[in-house]
Amino acid sequence: MKKLIFLIIIIFSIIILGIIVSYRLLNNDTIIIKDYFGNNITNYETNTNAFIIESKEKVFVNGEEYNKNNGIYKPGTYEIKTNSKTITVNIKQIENPNIYNFYLVKETLPALYSALLMSKSNDFTYVWYGRENVLNSDNLINNNIYLSSYVGNSDLLETDVLEEAKNIVKDILQKDENAYFNLFVDDGLSWIEFDLFARYGLDDNRYHVNYISIGTGSYVFKFPYQIATSNSKYEKYQTEFNNLLEKFRSNQNPDIVRHDYYLIPAATRDNTSYYLQYPEYIEKNNDEIKEVYNKIKYITNSPTNLYNNLTDTEKQIFLDYVGLDKEKLEEQYFSDKDKPYLIITGSSPIDYGYGEKIFKHMIEQVVDLYQKDYNILYKPHPKAIPNEDYKNYFENLGIDILPGSMPMEAITFVFNDLKLGGFHSSLYMSMEKENVLFIFANNSEELFEPLNILFENEFTDVIYIKPN
Repeated sequence: MKKLIFLIIIIFSIIILGIIVSYRLLNNDTIIIKDYFGNNITNYETNTNAFIIESKEKVFVNGEEYNKNNGIYKPGTYEIKTNSKTITVNIKQIENPNIYNFYLVKETLPALYSALLMSKSNDFTYVWYGRENVLNSDNLINNNIYLSSYVGNSDLLETDVLEEAKNIVKDILQKDENAYFNLFVDDGLSWIEFDLFARYGLDDNRYHVNYISIGTGSYVFKFPYQIATSNSKYEKYQTEFNNLLEKFRSNQNPDIVRHDYYLIPAATRDNTSYYLQYPEYIEKNNDEIKEVYNKIKYITNSPTNLYNNLTDTEKQIFLDYVGLDKEKLEEQYFSDKDKPYLIITGSSPIDYGYGEKIFKHMIEQVVDLYQKDYNILYKPHPKAIPNEDYKNYFENLGIDILPGSMPMEAITFVFNDLKLGGFHSSLYMSMEKENVLFIFANNSEELFEPLNILFENEFTDVIYIKPN
C-alpha cells in the first residue's frame, strides 16, 4: 500500500512538473510573430508582410535589441533570438504581384487622366473623385469599378473617404500576401500614402504612386525650396518626409501630416511617377534644386495623346466613364458636315468678373470674327451654367450651349477638328496650337503659368480679344 501511495505521488509530481515547464515555455520562451492587424504569422519562410514581435523575454533581431511594438517592414531575413529560442523570419519580395489600383482625385484634370488610365486596366480598381458629375458613376459601377460611397464630397477626403479606402487596403493585405498597389492622386495629395500604405508597413517595393497635375495650379503654386537660393529648405522637408515615412512603416503611429511641400521629396523615389506636361516650366532658382527635380520620372503625355493611343474598345470605355455619348452629341450639336465648329470655353463666374457688359462685348466680337466661317458653340464652366437670360442671349446670337458637366477635353478627343477660344484655363495646355484661335485677355502676360509662356512662345497666331 505504501509503495502504491509513493508511486502515485511520483506520478502526480511529474504531471505538475510538466505543467509548470509547459507554462514557462508558453509564457516565457515563446516568440510570437504578428502582422500589423494582430494576426499570427506562421509562414516564416515565405512571409511578405511587415511584422511585430511579442515575447516576455528580451528580444534581439539580427544582433540588435528589439524595441517592443516597433514594426519590421523592410524586405530581408531576420534572425530573432531570446535567451531560450531562435527563429528566422523572412520578408520576401513579391515575385508574382496581384495588382490593385486606387484612384483618389479631387480636381477635374486628375479625374480625366484617371478615366483614361482606368479604361486600359482590368485589375481591381477603387475610385473616389471630389468633383460631382465629372465622371459617370453608373457606368463605372457597370464596369466593375469599386466606387467610393463618397464621390463628389471633397470635404470628406481626410475622414470618411480615407477611412473607407484604408479598410479596403487592410482587407486586401489580410487576404492576399502578393498584393501590389498603384495609387493615383492629385499632385497636392502626396500625403495620402502615409495613411493608406505606409501605416500598414508597406515598403516602396509594395506600391507605386502616380501624382497627377491639377493643371495650371501645379505651376502657379511655388514651394519654398523652389525659389530659395540654397538647398537647405528642401533638405529640411526631405528629412521630415523620410522620418514620417519611417515612423508610419515601423508601426509608431505618428500623427498624419498633410503637407503639400512633401510632393517633391516623395516624387524623387523610384516607386513614383508624375503626370506633368511641361516640367521645364516649373520655376527652380538654384542648381541643387534643379538636380532634385531632374530625378523625378515625369510622364509628359497630354490627355489627348493618351486618348489617341487607346484602342477603339478602350476609347469607348473612356467615353462611358466620362458620360459622353458621341452619337447623341453629334446629332444634337455637331450635325453640320459642311461648316466647321468653334467652341467658346467659359469660366466661373460666367463673366470672369469683368461684368455682363464686357462679357457680352467679347462674345459679340467672336461672332463678328468667326460666325461666317464657323458654327459657334458655348461650353459653360460646370459651376457657371447660363441662366435663362443668358440662354436667350446666346440663342439670339445663333450660339448653342453644350452640357456644362461634360469635360471639354473629352469633347475635343472625339471631335478632334474643333477650334477653340475663350477664357484661359488648364484646358489649353493640352490643345494643339493650330486649334486655338483666340483668348480673352489683353496679352499673354495676363495668363496663368505656364500658359503665359506657351502663348508667348508657341501660340503666336492667337488673337487676343480684349476685355473692354
